[in-house]
Amino acid sequence: MVLTLKNKLILTFLAIGVIPVLILAYVSYSQTRNDHIRDTLEALQTVNSLKAKTLQAQLETMGAQLSSAAANEDTIKRVIQFKKSFVELEKSVKGLPKLDEKFSNYMTGEFSQLYEKNTGTKWAVGSTLAKIDPLEAYLANQYIFENPYPAGEKIKLSVAKDKNSYNTVHAEAHKHFAGMVAEYGLYDVFLIDPKSGYVFYTAFKETDFASNLLDGPWASTDLAKVFGLAIKAKKGEIVSTEFNNYPPSYDLPARFAATPIYNGDELVAVLAFQLPIDVLGKTLNDRSGLGATGESLLIGRDLLARNDSFKDKENRSLKNSWIHKDRAYIDMPFVKKALSEKVEPMVTTDYLGREVVADAIEVHFQDHKWIILTTMETGEAFVSLANFRHAIGIVLLFSIAITLVVGWLFGAAIAKPLLQVAAELGKSSKIMGGATHSLSETSQKLSEMATEQAAAIEETASSIEEISAMVKNNADHALKSLDVAELVRRGANEGNESMAQAIVSMKGMLDSNEKIQELVRLIEEIGEKTEIIDEIVFQTKLLSFNASVEAERAGEHGRGFAVVAQEVGNLAQLSGKAAQEISSKVKNSIRTAEQIAGENKSKVETGNHVIQDTAKQLRLIGENAEKMRKMSEQISTASKEQSDGIAQVTTAMSQLDQATQQNAATADVSARNSDQLAQQTHNLQQAVYALMKVVEGSENAPSKSKSKEVLRTTDANVVSLSKAQPSEMKRAVGSDLASDDWEKM
Repeated sequence: MVLTLKNKLILTFLAIGVIPVLILAYVSYSQTRNDHIRDTLEALQTVNSLKAKTLQAQLETMGAQLSSAAANEDTIKRVIQFKKSFVELEKSVKGLPKLDEKFSNYMTGEFSQLYEKNTGTKWAVGSTLAKIDPLEAYLANQYIFENPYPAGEKIKLSVAKDKNSYNTVHAEAHKHFAGMVAEYGLYDVFLIDPKSGYVFYTAFKETDFASNLLDGPWASTDLAKVFGLAIKAKKGEIVSTEFNNYPPSYDLPARFAATPIYNGDELVAVLAFQLPIDVLGKTLNDRSGLGATGESLLIGRDLLARNDSFKDKENRSLKNSWIHKDRAYIDMPFVKKALSEKVEPMVTTDYLGREVVADAIEVHFQDHKWIILTTMETGEAFVSLANFRHAIGIVLLFSIAITLVVGWLFGAAIAKPLLQVAAELGKSSKIMGGATHSLSETSQKLSEMATEQAAAIEETASSIEEISAMVKNNADHALKSLDVAELVRRGANEGNESMAQAIVSMKGMLDSNEKIQELVRLIEEIGEKTEIIDEIVFQTKLLSFNASVEAERAGEHGRGFAVVAQEVGNLAQLSGKAAQEISSKVKNSIRTAEQIAGENKSKVETGNHVIQDTAKQLRLIGENAEKMRKMSEQISTASKEQSDGIAQVTTAMSQLDQATQQNAATADVSARNSDQLAQQTHNLQQAVYALMKVVEGSENAPSKSKSKEVLRTTDANVVSLSKAQPSEMKRAVGSDLASDDWEKM
């Protein structure tokens, strides 16, 4: 596709206007993007750090609360009372009837329903019942089976209906420990006998109440594990377990912390807290500063989350994570790396395959290590960057539109005058091409005419040489006539022979006279040729004048042609002078030849009379011999003069031949210069077409042959100088000079 100058200018303005904007936009966007990503990651890191500090503080606070509760005098007092009443109760329940049926009904009824609701599977009741002892069954019947409150609310019962010391202590102590649950936000509180392993008190009264953690149904749970750690711990030391499923809480995930309770130096009990996972969840699930797609997850080494996922509640909630672990793993390379080393916030892919900005920070409690993973989808995190990119796009489109309008206006303003100049140059080059072509043809014809003239002069020179030979022959005959006259005078006997010779000589003189007449005609033809040379000279001068005018109008491109025109004019002037000299000498030769011819004619007539008289009067030969001798002398003199004249004509013809040869050479030079000028004109036309191609974007620039054809078509406006008469040439020149085309040039 060829573009016009206007379109090129539009594209140029577009490039000049848009490229800097593009560069500026790219640099600005890149800088803004880097800054925004850095700021977003730093903000995410800040939010995550605050969550980590809050969570760390909560965990440490729970440890401090547990340690403080174990050292509390009121707690120790209640524990001692509980232990004493529990031992008394243990002795008294041995004689009570078994409660296996009630226990079985509860485990297969309410407990199993809740367990199956949470896990989707049924609890193996038989294995649990086999490990139930009478004390556990009695207390379970008092505070669980006959508790009027539903599961999860049985903490509301402060005392059972039976009258015994345990229930009396429980009524008073329950307020203290239930108040601890409420104050600390715990899930449950346990008091465990370090020797027997019995859980002699719980606040929420689940199936772990009154169970034996050494050999009872829950001896393999994390509560039993933390109990085993606590009885080995030092006073005030806190031990804990990781998150795990806890069957007495219907297999929901739970974690425990415990510490020994000392009365002085005596280990009297183990105080255990079932820590509130929902409290951790509240801190982690607080999505302030995380927008609509951000979340924070507490993840352990097992790649499971310790709180509910905002994005995948079905598979990755805290409850479902521990029931269906195969669907709940937070399987991210970033998480695996963060669990083994410190990582910097970055853009990565989350467990759902979405692009997010992520940060991970470690949280420690006891010997347990987790990371808090905080993420936000990049579409939201970088929304302001997207808006900025959109704004840049709008600015770019607006810049392109403005640049196109300005480029179109400026392109039209610049291309229009250039198009006019190109059109004027095209017209001028066409007119100049026509004049150049005409000059070239005229130079060709001048060269041909000079060549023809040279050939004619050569023929004339040859004829003059023949005339010279004939004149010499006439002189010889004249000498012979003298000898004949002498012989006639010497003897009459030889009269007939001499008369015969005279007749032959007279015949030769007649022939010479005819040749002289032929010479006259040739000289007249030379005169005509000389007139043609004069006309050629006039035409050459006129052509030189026209060429000078054309060169003057062509300006800078016509300087070389002006020099050629001046040289042609100078040669024409020299040819004119030579032609004038030839014409003058030809006229003299014609007069001399006519005079000689006239004299020869007269002498021939006289000779005829003499021969007739000789024929009539042979006896008068002697008398007329003297006359004949004189006439022969005159013939000899005339022949000599004729020979001299012919020699002069020969010299003039030689000079004319030289001038003609010089004219021919000059004509050839003029023709070559005309061809060069025509080539320059063609080059000018090609330059004009190239300019038109740039301005208009046209691919139809003419070829060399086509440009020559264009030159020829302009010849209709130029009068042929070779065929026009001088008057016609003057009219043609005058009309051309007055024409509109000449004015435009």
